[in-house]
This record gives sequence, structure tokens and C-alpha cells, in this order.
Amino acid sequence: MKRTIIFLMIILTAFSAFAYNMNIPGTPFNSMSKAFMPTDATESNYVTYALYKDPTILSDGKFSLALPSVSITHYNTSSFLMSDAGSKFAADLVRFQIDKNKVYSALYSLVDSLGVGYNDLLNADVNVGIAGENWVMGVNARTVTDLYSELGAGTDAEIRPMVDVAGSLGFNIKLVENDSFNLNFAVVTRFAYRAYTKDTLTVEDIEQFDIESEEISSGWAVPVDVSLGTGLFDGSLRFTISATNLNGYYYMADHENYKSAIDIRGGYNSRTVYTPWSLNAAVIFNPDFQFINPKVRVEFVDIYNYVLNENGKEEFISHLNIGAEIKLFDFISIKGALNAGYWQIGAGLDVAGNNISLLYGWHEAGDKLGYKPVDSLTLRVTLGYDGN
Repeated sequence: MKRTIIFLMIILTAFSAFAYNMNIPGTPFNSMSKAFMPTDATESNYVTYALYKDPTILSDGKFSLALPSVSITHYNTSSFLMSDAGSKFAADLVRFQIDKNKVYSALYSLVDSLGVGYNDLLNADVNVGIAGENWVMGVNARTVTDLYSELGAGTDAEIRPMVDVAGSLGFNIKLVENDSFNLNFAVVTRFAYRAYTKDTLTVEDIEQFDIESEEISSGWAVPVDVSLGTGLFDGSLRFTISATNLNGYYYMADHENYKSAIDIRGGYNSRTVYTPWSLNAAVIFNPDFQFINPKVRVEFVDIYNYVLNENGKEEFISHLNIGAEIKLFDFISIKGALNAGYWQIGAGLDVAGNNISLLYGWHEAGDKLGYKPVDSLTLRVTLGYDGN
């Protein structure tokens, strides 16, 4: 029972996510799931949207409170549910009857279904935050559990549980404001803590996992995002350009166990890990009609690297995200998106500022567009009061 609890804590305990390929040092912190980035950008709660996508939205001066917002994403959902172990585990989970042996059996089945190369298994995010007039602050905690399989078999898969926790603070400055046009500058800074197991684990290792003796790599960074945004027609049409993850250097060290990893001043094998910055541009159309509130966001990400490299149609699509949402009577929302060429759909229910959403779609898990499409399912619940 103790091992089952520890395993579930590794998979489901909240810490903040980064997509971590085991062949590279790391990637920038972002609370939004990479699997649903464009859909999140149209429907995510106001606090998360301001902190991780467009802080110039704070010019609206809306009050918003997340207590908390919880999001769970499961990858390769269709293949997992079609497997015998996966379908049985899902049925037991719905009935709240989780058996240790079935947990490991389901994990083997999930790993086998993912195939060769790098894969995501599961991630969970918890956000607590508050936004007021021209400011926002929040704390995010999220887990991403990734694996790398050279042969595509569950027995050879290398798994790495990871931790990211960040406290963020953002401000918006109104440079120009009148009835027809506004210009805003916003900045978000965060203190980010990152930790993961020093060595990769196999499924057999997880069954025997001892958190007291596992070596941990951990470190901290203070990345900064800046954004410049304009609003036309009373804010219904917005243009933004942002530079994210500036100063994205993590100061890492290795530790004997998780207890010593909490002390960011100690450790051995100290090193600096660089995570890249990104230049992004977006157009947002969000008119407000009497009964229908549509929202469309078109975003081109990582402009600098796109310009530097050889660019064709495939590269252009891989940098393009398009999300659209229709909200009926401020109660029911229906959304769809193209995430670097892959479709996504979702639906949400809003009650007095609280929201529950279910999202399903595909994204690219390989090195290039079309190499390895993976489907995923996200459940998100936001409690509090959403300024949107």
C-alpha cells in the first residue's frame, strides 16, 4: 500500500510542468499544457492567461480569483483505453477501486502503447492566484512524468518524474488609453524551482521506489516575460508581441535525497542550465454580443528561430496556433483549435465564475511535424471567480 501511495504521489502530486526530453537539459517553464496550448489560450482562467500567455489583458482591470484551478492531462488516451489493462483500470478508477497490482499493470500497458522515442505520460497542474486592476500574482505547481523508450517496449522505458513550482507576479502599465485605442506594456517575473530524479527509472524501479534514498537534481531560475499589446474597438481586437523566458538560466545541483534538494544553496555537481527564450506574436478577436461571445486567437510562436532556419510550409505550420471559442449565454462554451497542424476540440461549463472543461485533441511528440502524433485528454476545474 505504501508503494502504491508513493507511486500515485509521483504521478499526481502537483508541481509545475515543463516538457523535458531526456536528451536535452530542459525547456522553459509554462503552466499551460503543451498538448492544449491554443485551446488553453482561448478558455484558460483569467489568472493563468495573464501570467503565461498575455499579461497586457490586465488593462481590462478585471478582478479574478482562482482557488484553485486544477488541470490533469493524460496522453495517448485512445490506445490506452483500447488495451485490456487500460480499460479495466479506467473502469476501476470511475468506481474509486484502485488496486496496486492493476496500477502497475495499467502502467506497463500505457508504456507499451506509446512506442519508440520520447513520450509524455501524465501531467497535473494546480494554480492559486488573484488578479486586480493592472496586476496579477499566483503560485503554480505541476507534474510532468515523461519517458524515453529506445525499443518501444515497456521493459526498456526510462521514466523521469519531475517537479516545477513557481511563484509569479505581473504588472501592466497603460501607455495610451482612450475609447478607440490603447497601448499597454506588461512584465511578469517568477521564481521557479525545478527538481527531477537524477537517474531515469524503469517501471520495475517505480515498483521498488524509495523516495528517501533517490538522488535528486534541483535548481532555481528567475525568468522574465515582457509583452506589448494594443487594443482597438474597445478592446475587441488585440495585437500583442511578447518575449518569454528571458533570463531562463537554471542554477542546478545534485542532492542525495529530496530533503536536501529543498535547500537550494547546497548540493554537488553545480551547473547552469540554459532554457531558450521565445519571441511570439498574436492577434485576438473577442467581440461581446448579447447572447454569444466568440473568441479567436491566432498566434505565431518562436519567431526568431523560425526566421533563422530554413523555412517551408511544414515549418510555418509547426509555429502556428489557432484557437476559437464560442460562449453561449455566459454559461456554455464550445471550442476548437489547430495546434501546429493538429486539431483539438473541447467544451466547458461556467457557473458563477467557476468552470469545468474537457479537452481532447492531438499534438506532435516527435522532432518534426508528422513524425509522431499523440492524442491526449485534459480535464480542468477552476473554482473561485473568473474575470472572463
